[in-house]
Amino acid sequence: VPGQDRLFRALLDMLLREGVLRDAGGRLRGSPRAPLPDLAETAEVAPFRPLLDACLVGLRDVLAGRAKGTDIVFPGGSQHLVEAVYRGDEVMDSYSRILADLVVGWLRRTGATAARLVEIGAGTGAATRFVLAALDEAGIEADYLFTDLSPSFVERARSTFEGERTAPRFKTLDISRDPQPQGFAPGEADIVIGSNVLHATPAIETTIDHA
Repeated sequence: VPGQDRLFRALLDMLLREGVLRDAGGRLRGSPRAPLPDLAETAEVAPFRPLLDACLVGLRDVLAGRAKGTDIVFPGGSQHLVEAVYRGDEVMDSYSRILADLVVGWLRRTGATAARLVEIGAGTGAATRFVLAALDEAGIEADYLFTDLSPSFVERARSTFEGERTAPRFKTLDISRDPQPQGFAPGEADIVIGSNVLHATPAIETTIDHA
């Protein structure tokens, strides 16, 4: 369908770049390839397997306009397909540690002992957990606002982080729209965090302006 044209073309481009398809005079043909190693049961791939399986099953409906991508990735609003990817995965955790170190490093360089932080699209709270722990360890008092587009994600995070030494505040935010009508004032945060999220909005230039 027209609304999925960009996704369809991006998928074709990936298949062409990987040599799965070839352009034969304007017509796409399959290319013979050597068998790929079976990585399905390796420890590195295991957290991704349920998510990839669901995406492959749901891809036809997404391309046909019968389902939204978010309905496939978050079935019924559940986070269970992505939690293993965003939390406990060595690579993703390493990125969250880098983010936390950058936040604390910047605050230390400025001599700040307290800070106001807003996290955009905090989702499962995978990065949140690392940043809060780093702030606590550094002895920095933080007014931490956890935001996400999804009210269900915000409510789940509220129960997850309840009782933490640095207890975040929680609020919904659609960063693809102007934050001010949503109750956010310009300059109310010292640091704005977005971990693996801004690219998932309709127009990244507009999103960055809002952030």
